[in-house]
Amino acid sequence: MKAQVEKALDHVGKLTGKGFGDPKNPLLVSVRSGGRASMPGMMDTVLNLGLNDKTVEALAEMSGDRRFAYDSYRRFITMYSDVVLGFEHSHFEDILDTFKDSQGYTLDTDLTSEDWADLVGRYKDAVARETGHDFPQDPHAQLWGAIGAVFSSWMNARAVTYRRLHDIPESWGTAVNVQAMVFGNMGETSATGVAFTRNPSTARAGCTANSDQRAGRRRGGGHSHAAGHHRIRAQGIRLRQGIDGNRDARGVQGADAILHPARKALP
Repeated sequence: MKAQVEKALDHVGKLTGKGFGDPKNPLLVSVRSGGRASMPGMMDTVLNLGLNDKTVEALAEMSGDRRFAYDSYRRFITMYSDVVLGFEHSHFEDILDTFKDSQGYTLDTDLTSEDWADLVGRYKDAVARETGHDFPQDPHAQLWGAIGAVFSSWMNARAVTYRRLHDIPESWGTAVNVQAMVFGNMGETSATGVAFTRNPSTARAGCTANSDQRAGRRRGGGHSHAAGHHRIRAQGIRLRQGIDGNRDARGVQGADAILHPARKALP
């Protein structure tokens, strides 16, 4: 698979104008499952992959937002450590809560770029201390670790139970999708979540499109936990609504123009 993966990465890099592992113009990716049947939330995912001590500085330069860059890096460290290295997410929550208490912060959005950079160092120290190995800095090593973890998650307890309940054969297996990263935490024009072409409660077609998503916070102010995190945080802005008539909702503007044609084409 190695040659195929490298060829595909080069192709994605050309499409995006970036290079995987390039310290000045890095391609960041998400690594996700791709099963024949939908198994929402059952399989593992790694976001922001390709970030390291060098590419995080490039992301800060490219985005013009150092806070966003280090916020994304700490999200990657926590998710990769949990999914690939077996270092549970709760350990990072403890480190974060202790830091916030020491600074008198209430919300994650109170933290500055310098705070997140400080925490990145603390997170890496914790990983090295508990696992006996430094957090991987080579993007290619990161990628293969994530690919292996997503394949392995086909047999985790959640997935096995879900397949049994929904009569999905174990023999189907899963693919692994490696996609160019799209961020939901870059500011007021970004968001993340799911858009439905049918009413998710009744399955009615031709009704107002619905979305279940979280909008990014104002650039330069606090960002919500919109991307790179698998748990809903209280300080995020969560919207479940019909997109029609809600064009004032930040992060939703223009989405209806894209969804309407797609909705007609999908079953």
